[in-house]
Amino acid sequence: MTSAYPPLRAVIFDLDGTLVHSSPDLACAANRMLAALGMPQHDPALISTFIGRGVAVLVERALAGTVKGGADAALLAQALPLFDRFYEEESGRRTTLYPGVREALELLVREGLPLACVTNKPERPALALLVRMELMHFFSVVVGGDTLPRKKPDPLPFRHVCERMGVATAQALVVGDSASD
Repeated sequence: MTSAYPPLRAVIFDLDGTLVHSSPDLACAANRMLAALGMPQHDPALISTFIGRGVAVLVERALAGTVKGGADAALLAQALPLFDRFYEEESGRRTTLYPGVREALELLVREGLPLACVTNKPERPALALLVRMELMHFFSVVVGGDTLPRKKPDPLPFRHVCERMGVATAQALVVGDSASD
């Protein structure tokens, strides 16, 4: 019996919510940003519902206090650099690996599959977090939300990674925690 699917030749992982539980650090940075702006802070559980479409969306949602967003553009422009600074300070402090992540990555590497990470987190903090969590050595390619002109859910980051790894998109498996993946 033959498979209807081409052989698997690469695996592409999302970062936040898939490999690492980073919402405590994101929530802390968002609350520090809100405090710096003189705004009320939010419950970290609420902020965790704002995660998933990149930093700008997270910040807009935190400013508005709702998943629908709708923050003022001038306030958003003021808030983004604050969030970036605070997240750089907080990233990795409370972040943990999900159970079995390291073992799964080791197994896939032993099987000879190249691995990549595609995240909407900006590239610099994504790389720093991968290093801090001692995961960087598993990935041959890392694409952040600001690496290319478009980010997830656009297919460009996935196509880019497949080209860099020399595999057809149909031969890559994407592992993530949201529809963006």
